[in-house]
Amino acid sequence: MVLKRVLAFAFIASTAVYAATFDVTFSTAGHDVPPTLYGLMFEITASLIYLLFLQSGDGGLYAELIQNRAFQTVTPVPDLF
Repeated sequence: MVLKRVLAFAFIASTAVYAATFDVTFSTAGHDVPPTLYGLMFEITASLIYLLFLQSGDGGLYAELIQNRAFQTVTPVPDLF
């Protein structure tokens, strides 16, 4: 019984020690995103048996397909297809 109390106290104390803080600055502008940047992502939501039937479409870009995730360059990437 004492061991359970000690472990519970240690868990509660360890979660209360680290508090995350961050600052948001709105005075500086970010990078320009071109208006031609669009996409559609299809995510598999079931096993391979239901692959053709249960797919969900979500607007936006799939992050792993973007070469530069920060959108910092505007030089075109040559088409390989």
